[in-house]
Amino acid sequence: MSVAMMAITSSLRSIKVKRLAVIAFTLSTLSFKCLQRPTMKKRILSNENQRPNPLPLQPLTNAANEMHRMEDKFPVTEMIEKAGVPFDEKDFEDLPSQSSIEQLYGRGPYIHGLEMCEDFRKKNSGKEVMLATGGLFNTGTSFLRRLLSKNCQIGDVREDIWWKHSPAQWTHKSEFSAHRPNQQTKFGVQPYKHTEYIVEDGKGHIRYEPFYRNILPIISMKDPFYWFSSMCRNRYSAKWGTSENFCPNLVPSVNTPDENLSPEVDVYPGTPRTYGHPDIESFHMKYDSLVHYWNQFYKGYLNAPFPRLILRYEDVLFHTEEVVSQVCECAGGTMNTEFEYVYSPRTTKKHGFLEAVIKYGRSDTRLEGLTGADIEFARKSLDLELMEKFRYHVP
Repeated sequence: MSVAMMAITSSLRSIKVKRLAVIAFTLSTLSFKCLQRPTMKKRILSNENQRPNPLPLQPLTNAANEMHRMEDKFPVTEMIEKAGVPFDEKDFEDLPSQSSIEQLYGRGPYIHGLEMCEDFRKKNSGKEVMLATGGLFNTGTSFLRRLLSKNCQIGDVREDIWWKHSPAQWTHKSEFSAHRPNQQTKFGVQPYKHTEYIVEDGKGHIRYEPFYRNILPIISMKDPFYWFSSMCRNRYSAKWGTSENFCPNLVPSVNTPDENLSPEVDVYPGTPRTYGHPDIESFHMKYDSLVHYWNQFYKGYLNAPFPRLILRYEDVLFHTEEVVSQVCECAGGTMNTEFEYVYSPRTTKKHGFLEAVIKYGRSDTRLEGLTGADIEFARKSLDLELMEKFRYHVP
């Protein structure tokens, strides 16, 4: 740890120690006064013209509540300190409590598909295994890849083995061969050395078949209600009817001038333009709304017959080391001795780690941008099996 980082950590701990000391002093002082109440009562009652005046306990209650509130945030502050992200007392006030996080996501992480790990390791014993991160747009796929790359000793960790935002059913889609003409020479990239593949024709078109071999997909998902607002901020290749003041537009409102905007989503989950695919329209997908997009994407991976892990972005954020360790162990990798975070300080990254912790740990931003009609539509249309399995509550 650098001298500067040690100073930051020491300063943060000093803030907590000082505040706790003040609270402890207040509690001890008030407690002492409370213990003296019988003596005070006798002294007061000795004057028959006076009646006892009980010591007000509100300051004691307030101090106890403040101590509890601070202690409830300490697990979060310790996590932030581990990540090496600076914050001050104002940030401390904005941070979510551990209770708030557990109310939103439950206690501890949830990863679907761990029951397949042992079989995957056995079938790939002696082989170099590759992890492939994927998920919908705005679900932290690159964030997850960097964490795994930094901390898990394994064959490789990539997100470009197959188009990371593509649905599960594309794994057997004939058009989903890696049509990347002359990629090796044009971009100076060699074929993935850990990937088993077959040549589809003699023109350099290579069809990858990762899911039944030595590649384990790691699929990231996000609470759909937070994900809706994430898509409004950054849509990538998804297009649907919205306006500056009206997004995510799950249901057009008759009370706005945007009532004719369609919630239907057009999306290219991959980047076929980059690879020059001859039939780009075969990758064009449509969904009735963002809700249907979220439902169908993750239901496809939930029911997929091949080994895969599906995890929650929020768990990667709030239980980073535990999640990365479980994924690495599942694939047969070995964790490094010291865990390395990949977050950038918020001064150099607009939507940094600290902002994410504040946003996704507090429920007051969960329904941001949604109209009453949108919320009601989401309640009726979200896949309840997915919501219950991944512990996302319906408001």
